[in-house]
Amino acid sequence: MPKKILVESAIHQLAAAGLRRLTALDASGKDSTALRCFLRSLQFEPSGSKFLHVHWSIPSTGSCELDFTDAKFYQRGDTALVAEKQREAGLSFAADSIAQQNQECFDRQLDALLAAAGIALPL
Repeated sequence: MPKKILVESAIHQLAAAGLRRLTALDASGKDSTALRCFLRSLQFEPSGSKFLHVHWSIPSTGSCELDFTDAKFYQRGDTALVAEKQREAGLSFAADSIAQQNQECFDRQLDALLAAAGIALPL
């Protein structure tokens, strides 16, 4: 059975958003236990090509559907030729606007997920 690479990428991006949130909570000295437990309870199910149905069991059982149509996924990795062209064009050290947009997209998706689960994090 072929992998659903977009779904796997979306799950990875959502996990990265959770890790960013955990890191920020830990750095501020705030309790991250509730978020950590919630994230561990997540289960994912593809729901179309750009949607994920997410289930959780903590703090209570629930689910919601996340729409990641705003995300932009890379079609393939950089080859040596592409990397060389980027260096020649002076793009090697430029900010990756797609990565930044995806971060913002999945941070919003994480917020929607937390809201659906009724989890309010300390500010």
